[in-house]
Amino acid sequence: MRPLGPGAGIVKDYVKSRKHDWDTACFVPDLADRGGLRAVVDAFRALQGEFLAGGIVVRAFERFVGPEARVWWLDGQPVHVGPHPDTPGARVEPDLAGIAELVAKLDCRFVTTDVVRRADGAWRVVEVGDGQVSDRPATLDPEVLIGALTPDRVQPSGRFPTAADGRAGED
Repeated sequence: MRPLGPGAGIVKDYVKSRKHDWDTACFVPDLADRGGLRAVVDAFRALQGEFLAGGIVVRAFERFVGPEARVWWLDGQPVHVGPHPDTPGARVEPDLAGIAELVAKLDCRFVTTDVVRRADGAWRVVEVGDGQVSDRPATLDPEVLIGALTPDRVQPSGRFPTAADGRAGED
């Protein structure tokens, strides 16, 4: 953990933010303003109530451009890359090269990541989950995810089928 210093920040818990309550319970315009920070933390805690997970997290604010993507991973490989549920019609094609290395190091069988491009062009992971609260987009055929869990669905190339390949298992 390192000090954040002055500048804008985000308040969240170990699992969720209150991004839909941006002005009152998420965004802090200047972390040096301790009263302003305290007001946002207090509002966040009150709104989270019994659902506060793990504790309060304060992160430096980063400017993002474009919509988020949700990536579903199985055994360190992307199974599906698609839009985040908040922007289901968006088309996003993130660079997963550096992210894939980090997901593999988690050594988890099934992982989801939400990624977005920063203003400087780099791709940033903004959320990592185990799929329990990761909405499957209505446009994603469940067979893409379920089929990837079945070993006979692995293509001869060793990669899993993705939405770009069409329906999982079809030639």
